[in-house]
Amino acid sequence: MPDQTPDEHNSSRNPDQTSNQDQDERVLFSTAPDADQLDDIQESIEELVESGEAQQALSELQLLRDPDKAEVLADLQPENRRALLGSLSVEEIADVLEHMDVD
Repeated sequence: MPDQTPDEHNSSRNPDQTSNQDQDERVLFSTAPDADQLDDIQESIEELVESGEAQQALSELQLLRDPDKAEVLADLQPENRRALLGSLSVEEIADVLEHMDVD
């Protein structure tokens, strides 16, 4: 490996790979938000996607814990859900699907 500091080596890692520290930094709530908070988040994300700001919506979604992401995604309109899922890594999608209710 060329002469790289550990930081330089880590910066070249695959963007789909996240460390536990990265995941911890993305978590907005250390405990589950209540139903009203999730409804507000879901509405905000829905509005962002519909107004063409899917990247901002994705940023807000990624601040949530996986069970909360699953709930928010399940409540989105199908086309908005597809827009966000298409921007997630396979690993992120798998993590979210683990928490989705199957009806």
